[in-house]
Amino acid sequence: MKLFWHLTLFFTTSSLLSANASEIIHQECFLLADIESGQIIRNTDPAFCKERLYPCSSFKVPLAVMGFDSGILKDANTRMKWDGTKQMIPAWERDHTAASWLQDSVVWYSQRITSQLGMARVLKFLKDWDYGNQDFSGGLTHAWLSSTLKISAVEQTDFIRKLWAKKLGTNPNAIEKTLNILPVAEDSSDLKVIGKTGSGFSWEDPKAKQQSDALFRVGWYVGLVKKAGKTYAFAAAIKDRSRRGEYVFTGQEAKKFVLKLLKETKL
Repeated sequence: MKLFWHLTLFFTTSSLLSANASEIIHQECFLLADIESGQIIRNTDPAFCKERLYPCSSFKVPLAVMGFDSGILKDANTRMKWDGTKQMIPAWERDHTAASWLQDSVVWYSQRITSQLGMARVLKFLKDWDYGNQDFSGGLTHAWLSSTLKISAVEQTDFIRKLWAKKLGTNPNAIEKTLNILPVAEDSSDLKVIGKTGSGFSWEDPKAKQQSDALFRVGWYVGLVKKAGKTYAFAAAIKDRSRRGEYVFTGQEAKKFVLKLLKETKL
């Protein structure tokens, strides 16, 4: 009888620990701030919103500013030729413009820009903008892709506010051109949302732990919303369990999360 009791307790406790671990790893953050004053309108998880995560493709927003400011990108139609290398997403296997780069989130296009910028210029931009941990030691072509560069939702929102206010110390035209090519998620009479998603996986990080329980995926959606005649900056992050080699593009989940909360939030 005692053996049965101990076994029952063991399996029950193990199940609870497993369930709790699963619940703990799933985190969501939505941060909405007034574009001018910085007043926080909504913050669903203040602690998680301060956690730095891989920016992944949300880094394309500051990268677009870098590209336009440096002259590598001229306008929305700046075209780069695909070199024929096999890509993980079929939409990437063609030539792309600056506009379609953001729309289709094309990694190789980003890598062409960072390579042309060079490390010194990238680091100066990151320092001037106080962008996340400013760590580009993961390399010119991979630092933002589940590697060394990290940023929090609080910092993402601050960057978007500075972008809108043209307080980045860059050519104002570079900012206008960036805002003009940000993908539009919704555009109705009472709500307009523009922004950039991003998805990453800890198992792609060369420095990540190898234990399966340490693996996670990250999703971002960062941008601007116009509602009720006012403009707001927002950043949403999702962190959840992942399995090595399993590609779940969590940025799309973050985008749905934002659109849902924006419609529910009274401004």
